[in-house]
Amino acid sequence: MERMTKGTRVRHESKTHWGVGQLLEGESSNGFRIYFENVGLKEISSDYRNLIHLVLDKEATSGLLDNLALPIGPQARPPLTPAQAKERFLELFPGGFQGERLEKGEREYKVQLHIDALALLGKPVILALLMAGDFAGVCQRARKFIDAGKLNLISPYEKIAFNNGMAALQDPQPFALALNDWLYGAESKEKRFNAMSNALDELGAAKWPVMTSFGFFVDPAAEVFIKPENLKYAAALFHFEINYKPDLNWNTYDSVTRFYRHLHKEVSDLGPRDMIDVQDFIWCIDPKNYGH
Repeated sequence: MERMTKGTRVRHESKTHWGVGQLLEGESSNGFRIYFENVGLKEISSDYRNLIHLVLDKEATSGLLDNLALPIGPQARPPLTPAQAKERFLELFPGGFQGERLEKGEREYKVQLHIDALALLGKPVILALLMAGDFAGVCQRARKFIDAGKLNLISPYEKIAFNNGMAALQDPQPFALALNDWLYGAESKEKRFNAMSNALDELGAAKWPVMTSFGFFVDPAAEVFIKPENLKYAAALFHFEINYKPDLNWNTYDSVTRFYRHLHKEVSDLGPRDMIDVQDFIWCIDPKNYGH
């Protein structure tokens, strides 16, 4: 019988509810270390080798395993599973996304920020300012939004850097156009991302929370917010590779967008309404924010 290698997709014949599994290391005389999508890491003795069956093609499909990011080796700590993360979330927030504690503590002010963002930076508003040549007006509205007291997902230091950059801006047109294109442009998302990140870099404010706050609060149905530390924690918990780098870059942004979509599906039984709910889940499962 041919030995199975690292990355092989399998199922356990007597534990089909575990779902698809992936070998973290090649098969050894001691057996297998397999990460199953529904129950996490399992170490299976070679005595049960006949119960581990290779799966191929559509049967081997798994969004979680496709982006698996696990520490491997004999000292690796068995990671929590997505199911365990959801259990913790529900313990903290009875009723989940529709529960009163989450609604009052996390969601309400973000929905208000969405309303504020549309009032300040909605498409008709920005278009009217650009057509009037009022590029400074666009910048003033962007500054007012970032400086909002309720926008606490951006640190005071990041706000100061953005405000200082805006105050020193000699020509408001490039930033105003980059912001409009980032939010509403027709060119490729990657090209618009790069233009906006360059505009923020010119201000000395090229930070992930600043970059992503505009799109996230203007269009929370589709856009994502990147608060690095709790996002990295959630990605590790769900073993999803987000390719994180601190400098603004398209690869990280694209990977995080896929992670948000993956999480939306993972918590679909809890009824997420939009990416605000997904961001709340990411924030709330981090023990630094809500101790367990």
